[in-house]
Amino acid sequence: MTTCIALPGRTLLLLAIVLAGALCFAAPALATTTGTTGDFAWSDNGSRVTITGCATATCPATLTIPATLDIGGGVLHPVTHIGDTAFQNQTTLTAVTFTPPSNVTTIGYNAFWTADNLTTLAIPSGVTTIGDGAFGHTRVPTFTIPTGVTTIASMAFYGAHLTSISIPRGITTIGERAFYGAMYLEQFDVDSNNLNFSSDSNGSLFNKTKTTLLNYTYGKTATSYTIPDTVTTLGDSAFTIASHLQRVTIPSSVTTMGWGTFYSTGALTRVEFLGDPPACPLCNEYSFWGNNPTVYRYASASNWPSIGTLYFGAPQAYLEPPTPGTPSGVPTPETPSGATSDTPASRTPASSTPSVRIASSRASKAAITTTLNVTGPGTIVVTARGSIARGSRASKQLVVCKATKKVGAAGTVKVVCPFTKATRTALRRQAIKAMLMTTFTPTGGSAQTASALVMLRRR
Repeated sequence: MTTCIALPGRTLLLLAIVLAGALCFAAPALATTTGTTGDFAWSDNGSRVTITGCATATCPATLTIPATLDIGGGVLHPVTHIGDTAFQNQTTLTAVTFTPPSNVTTIGYNAFWTADNLTTLAIPSGVTTIGDGAFGHTRVPTFTIPTGVTTIASMAFYGAHLTSISIPRGITTIGERAFYGAMYLEQFDVDSNNLNFSSDSNGSLFNKTKTTLLNYTYGKTATSYTIPDTVTTLGDSAFTIASHLQRVTIPSSVTTMGWGTFYSTGALTRVEFLGDPPACPLCNEYSFWGNNPTVYRYASASNWPSIGTLYFGAPQAYLEPPTPGTPSGVPTPETPSGATSDTPASRTPASSTPSVRIASSRASKAAITTTLNVTGPGTIVVTARGSIARGSRASKQLVVCKATKKVGAAGTVKVVCPFTKATRTALRRQAIKAMLMTTFTPTGGSAQTASALVMLRRR
């Protein structure tokens, strides 16, 4: 509260009145205005402009984001933000450029999500913030993250068709599933001065000390990979959709595996464990979903289930103990009686031609409703997962919903995925960011996946 005091004397009294007016009356907040100029819809807070989308429902094929925008009457304000969902689902958009010198500092949540014909875009050097899902499902082949960015947000490049990405020294955080499903990605190029992350000669992404493998390069055409023996942890979805891999060797140094480590690695036939089984608190039917590899291990290893039972949902077979002079990373396999043959089965990776596409996903108070386009009869499985904060402890993974539906013909299908009880309880306390994965298995065909990021509001 401000107290206004009248001072004696004509001059002092006048001065007091002026000062009192300045102190007692707050300046009005800058009003936000909206409008359209040229190709763009925008909002303006009185000093900066946010591009909120295209001026028409369908964007033109090419867009040039201006450095400034005339908001009327010849008034030019800098364009600093690309708004949340600004170009989401704009499938006609193929190229976006920025007029130099660009003033854009923020690219919002889902800004280009599923603009899935977008092949040309270079992130301006002045950008410091990239939102969740910003470039998910785009087809831009390579991205260079600007030096001012410190966080690659959750699902920022989810399902994108990029083949390489450059990560600067300033990146301190990479969000959950930032590159999940980027099936063409062949190279993480991490600045050697980055204090938190690194890459190896294969192009895969690790933490700085290479004790955690965060992302294998899904697009590599190599059919086998031996994990470095510095690694102790395999991150969530580390090999997901690595469609060419047939054989992975896991050293005895690995003690922990994350959720969905080998999810939908369709060509995988063989996973070799050179030590005791890693702890895998989140392992479930998704660990080896979409493939049927054989897990090979040494008979002398402890804490393994007996041969003939399942581990992570996969059959087991023995590795012959290494002989002197044999590299520990290249064991000689031996097939025990009744076990699967050592020779990898002849497999054809799932087709890259999508048989399912998510048209829309909408969350209500009780469920996520997803509209899908499918190419024929088959089975749809919709699963959503999220994470909830637990104070100072690590976040907890949560199954948000799961639903299955049979489809009799090609066309548009609506699937309602009801929230689990745990989700309904969590939403009373906080919002949840959910990863929605839809798997469609055509009758007589190979499973295909499509995905979307869905924000669930606190109830």
